[in-house]
Amino acid sequence: MKHGRIGGFAAAMGVAAASVYALTFTWTGGGGDDDWDTTQNWSSGACANCSPDDTNDDALFSDEECGWGTVELVTEEIGELEIFADVDFTPDAGTPTLTVDKLTIHGTIECRETIVTIENATIEVN
Repeated sequence: MKHGRIGGFAAAMGVAAASVYALTFTWTGGGGDDDWDTTQNWSSGACANCSPDDTNDDALFSDEECGWGTVELVTEEIGELEIFADVDFTPDAGTPTLTVDKLTIHGTIECRETIVTIENATIEVN
């Protein structure tokens, strides 16, 4: 009986530890440049000095007056990319690939549609 309690406790701790590392980042563009990996361009309640760079991380481009302008991509693999407003993706350097497990692009009522432009970079969905 004691063995079952320890196993259940260990499993619960494993689930809790895994959820600590899953973060959602919202693009703010407040970093003074357009770089994906500039931490000040992102907001996350759990991480002040980081950007989405892990398969457990999700990136969100919320509706910001119908568009965000340019975002310079780097090669990363993240969980989900969700876009609610126009965004132009260009390379930070070379020809980067942003790999995502899930990509969702929403149209908005105010802006009528969301336009995503990708130049010399790749967004790949697993």
